[in-house]
Amino acid sequence: MSMKIIVCKDETEVIKELCNLIEKQSNHCLEKSNEFKVGLSGGSLIKYLVNGLPSVKTDWSKWRFFFCDERLVPFDNGESTYGAYKGDFLSHVPVLENQFVVIDPTLEVEAAAADYQQKLEKYFPLGQWPKFDLLLLGVGPDGHTCSLFHGHPLLKQILEGNEAYPLPAALVKPREGMLYWILDKGAAEFLDRS
Repeated sequence: MSMKIIVCKDETEVIKELCNLIEKQSNHCLEKSNEFKVGLSGGSLIKYLVNGLPSVKTDWSKWRFFFCDERLVPFDNGESTYGAYKGDFLSHVPVLENQFVVIDPTLEVEAAAADYQQKLEKYFPLGQWPKFDLLLLGVGPDGHTCSLFHGHPLLKQILEGNEAYPLPAALVKPREGMLYWILDKGAAEFLDRS
């Protein structure tokens, strides 16, 4: 895995850098494939995408969106990641609702998970972990990502036996491609850049 840290002077520059990378990756993938598969988290990432993606030049009709941290609540609930994208994103970016692969919030937890897995299997090889063309994850001030929080009992079960117990965001390690950390000066202030 390769990693690159990009430090930007402010939020505007973060958005510009992020969207430049997104445009390059989308167009690179669409040269080879008829679909661009993007995994999304919620939170402040939505604001960055709403502000920057309208300037991206790409074939939007070939984008497909998946969620990494959706909650099983109605889409009009303030906790719904898709609801937030539907409310803000769709009015700024030329994509349609049917380009989002979403949960069925009317089902019970196990049934909703099975339903979403079945939907994923339409886009990814059966029996394999989904491999996204681009995975866009925000990181909370406490180091959480994809609704995985440091010290949460479910995360302890997932990482049982890991004595180092790193923050969830530190566990993002793609098997292929490049991992980019795009930070503003405040976020990068305490990095050891030697």
